[in-house]
Amino acid sequence: MRQLDHNGATLTTCTVAAFSHEAVCRMVVDHSNLGRLLWFSTLLDAAMRREWVFRLGRLGTSGRIAHFFSEIAHRLQMVGISDGLKSALAVQQADLAPACGMTNVRADRVVSELRQRGVVTFTGGNVDVHDIGALHAIAEFDERYLYPSPR
Repeated sequence: MRQLDHNGATLTTCTVAAFSHEAVCRMVVDHSNLGRLLWFSTLLDAAMRREWVFRLGRLGTSGRIAHFFSEIAHRLQMVGISDGLKSALAVQQADLAPACGMTNVRADRVVSELRQRGVVTFTGGNVDVHDIGALHAIAEFDERYLYPSPR
């Protein structure tokens, strides 16, 4: 595709590299493993989008936020940045609400409810999961759509 239907943004400082379509096509031809990895990335992105549609369409507000925390914790654990229970997350509640399809007020109430239930604490850019089983149950979370490597 020569034109995207979306934009990207970062919450923290990052480095971005741009490649022409021609350069990417040459790399895929010259390095077939790169083509396989790009294809896997595309399939993973599609799986995550399907899961997010499920999350927004089927889960209530508690489930949506629990699913967000479950997915982020699992993805950070997969790349070795987190143990899956404690994570630094450069997101504020004002970012969490629209990502989960609700108002800031409702997101605040849900996060408070999850904290009071002893499931998760989200403060100061840190997520602490206290009961991973309860979090996954509320979220109806099944990690298989992320295609984790066998442990």
